[in-house]
Amino acid sequence: MRGKWHKDCVVCGETGMEIKHTVSSANSLETEFFCHEKFNGYNDRLHGGIISALMDSAMTNCLFAAGIAAVTGELKVRFLKGVVPGKNVLVKARITNHKSPLFILESEMYQDGLLKCRAKARFMKIN
Repeated sequence: MRGKWHKDCVVCGETGMEIKHTVSSANSLETEFFCHEKFNGYNDRLHGGIISALMDSAMTNCLFAAGIAAVTGELKVRFLKGVVPGKNVLVKARITNHKSPLFILESEMYQDGLLKCRAKARFMKIN
């Protein structure tokens, strides 16, 4: 499904950051990402826009894994602690509620086992 609707995505597409998501259970997925210094905002922190894009991508691909193509209508990101470059992060996403065509998802980002960020989004089905 991602190949049909999302193949040119800068985050998970074939020519972008090439993030690979793994379905972990029904309505949820996980992904790991290495925080390369080229994605810094401040010298010692991953850029907030990159963090937001990773969270959005995880939630979008969670929907794809459930067979749903949808676009982000609203994304709220809560930055809790700085994400340090040169290390991996783990992003988890899950569908928390839905009444088609509206889907509510949540995601978290962890680094070294610590919660660094969480997000909540509303998606609108497009197919």
